[in-house]
Amino acid sequence: MKYFKIVLLTFFLVGSVHAEKKRAFLEMVSTENCPYCVTATGFLHDWNNPGSPSYLGHDMARNWIIVHFHREDHLNGLMENSNSQSDPVEYRFTSENGFPYSESLGWYPWFVFGGEMQVLSVWEDLPSYAENLREEETPVSLSLEGTLFSEYDALVKLTITSEEDLSSKDLRLFVAATIDSVVHVNEDDANQDYHHDVFLSWVGNAGQGADCGDGCEDGQSISLGKDETVVKTYSWTLDENPPVNPDPYVNPISWDKKNIKIVAFVQDFGTSEVLQAATIARTGGVQTGINDELLLPDGFALKQNYPNPFNPITTISYDLPEQAQVTLGIYDILGKQIKTLVNQSQDAGKKIAVWDGTDDLERQVSAGVYLYQIQAGEFTQTRKMLLLK
Repeated sequence: MKYFKIVLLTFFLVGSVHAEKKRAFLEMVSTENCPYCVTATGFLHDWNNPGSPSYLGHDMARNWIIVHFHREDHLNGLMENSNSQSDPVEYRFTSENGFPYSESLGWYPWFVFGGEMQVLSVWEDLPSYAENLREEETPVSLSLEGTLFSEYDALVKLTITSEEDLSSKDLRLFVAATIDSVVHVNEDDANQDYHHDVFLSWVGNAGQGADCGDGCEDGQSISLGKDETVVKTYSWTLDENPPVNPDPYVNPISWDKKNIKIVAFVQDFGTSEVLQAATIARTGGVQTGINDELLLPDGFALKQNYPNPFNPITTISYDLPEQAQVTLGIYDILGKQIKTLVNQSQDAGKKIAVWDGTDDLERQVSAGVYLYQIQAGEFTQTRKMLLLK
């Protein structure tokens, strides 16, 4: 059973961006029977844990993005989880996709920094590789915004821009779901291993409008011209009752859905270089620039939907400077409410909602002018939009 039902929308804008530095992006491959993997996982846990004496700090924790492929998967078999047509580890890190990783593969764990395989035996060197990556400039800007609508449904908006003409390059966009705080008790019950950023699934290969075929192992092809922006919006629904892992040493708390993240990265398939990466937790928030603090909006605002006019899907953005009870609804030109998009308390932040041109009974509405209105605390604002057929 697939864990994700995905709706994907792609459109293009024209704008300008500023050069930025890369976020450190690490792909790690480990196995259950690898003693070095336990050590490396422990270091990564401590470096990113604010309560640890080895914590690397808020800035590094926010800008070091990790996807941990665990071959004896703690949750379920990788093939069963991954939305892939072949084993994601075998495909991504051997010759199947043409990358030159296989010649460098040795003992586990494997480390691939920004698309380049690194053979390490001194785990303390890992932060140095991460810091070096963060000194590299990139023409690609990648950001994620997101919000949570209910216990099992969520939405993210991915924005990619480039200050250079990269249209001649074979660029691929990868979007993956990972899960944190997977607890595994060793068979001798001597200790517990905490695994974070564990690969769960590729996102984007199922549902209406998906554009990466039967499997997402090769990512989604994108083209970036100078000052061109690509925006993709993903909504997904998690399985309320995921399959139980038969491994008796896996703590069932590992399936706490609050721990799920989305990771996105753009890779040049000609050179294997990862040009930029971003991540967002399922509970919402905004991934900002490399040296910026997470900024809250200055005030309440309801933005103009995009695209407008539209057919059949449009995105509505709004700002919350503080926690508020939020109602966002769609109305016909006579003022009759036809759709409720949001009706819940939400934390401060930049939020997005998607309307697919249906009413509350999931029936397609007719073309015409519609109103959308937000009420957040004492704030109310209304805008118009045009649905085409």
